[in-house]
Amino acid sequence: MNTFIKALLSGLVTSLLMSSAIADNVGLTHVPIYSDSSRPLDATIWYPTEQSEPQSKIADNIAFKGTYAVKNAVPKLERFPLVLLSHGYRGHWRNLNWLATRLVQQGYLVAAVDHPGTSTFRHDKIDAEQWWERPADVSRLLDWLQTDSDWQASIDESDISVIGHSLGGWTVMLLAGATVDYASMRQYHDNHPNPRVESVAEEMRLDIAKPLDRVLKDRRIQSFVSLDLGAAHSFSDQSLEQINQPVLVLGAGIDIGDFSVEGGSIDGLSADKESGHIARKLPRGSVQYKVYPDATHFSFVQLCKPHAYEILEEELPGDGIICLDGKQKTRKQLHDAIYNDVYHFLNYKLI
Repeated sequence: MNTFIKALLSGLVTSLLMSSAIADNVGLTHVPIYSDSSRPLDATIWYPTEQSEPQSKIADNIAFKGTYAVKNAVPKLERFPLVLLSHGYRGHWRNLNWLATRLVQQGYLVAAVDHPGTSTFRHDKIDAEQWWERPADVSRLLDWLQTDSDWQASIDESDISVIGHSLGGWTVMLLAGATVDYASMRQYHDNHPNPRVESVAEEMRLDIAKPLDRVLKDRRIQSFVSLDLGAAHSFSDQSLEQINQPVLVLGAGIDIGDFSVEGGSIDGLSADKESGHIARKLPRGSVQYKVYPDATHFSFVQLCKPHAYEILEEELPGDGIICLDGKQKTRKQLHDAIYNDVYHFLNYKLI
């Protein structure tokens, strides 16, 4: 049976299982962790629960649609596969709340941290410059879940994955074993300038080598999902070629640089030059790569409400692009496709 037929059949099985299964109720809690350390973290945990009330609207505001969950509900007494989340540059846990909610409804435990220095509400310059702390944040979250929290008995340690969007996808690759090669990145961007990527690399000081005692690869994590990552050329080719765990690389078919904003165009994130580069460098037996033709970079974050574009533009000109997708599919339809591919990968690790 060829690979296409196997993937098609397993995808049909996945759809049937998802449609026939009774969805779990979603519990949610926020926990400050490592409060006494030099880098305290805010963790968000989504989990299956028997409780169905009281329902609260989560991550909902005037511009973005939220989801429903029972805050601080009692968790189900089972072990669940664990998914860790990493948000993008100047993002936060709410960006992938939609995906976390759907995964929990199908029996996953999901946890995220907001990265100090590169999150919406904490963008201190010194924190941002310690770029190696981003993957370390995810590993520290996993440390806490496994050893210092009440969640130890809820984790299936044989099934731990990480998903990241944008700079979170870049973080995912570091956790998988990629290493930063700033000289190679500088050489690439001398020939292929991209001020958007280069400004983030400069802010994070990718020219500074990580401390020698810091190991960023986390061997406890078995599978990795990158959602339209950026700064792909900051990794050494050799390190990418040596990654042998399952990796799902998803990209946006519409370059955000193709949109016009007030004052002209903006610097883009080409799927072929970013996600495609990663997919080509990873071993063929380790990677699955897919591009959504009607998705933009921000199609992977939460749903926008009517008039969200105008609201965001009024608040900060240029931010309205967060709510732009292609013309053939709605963001809800794109989310359905993205979720199905992620769920299928997490369950079957088919490459």
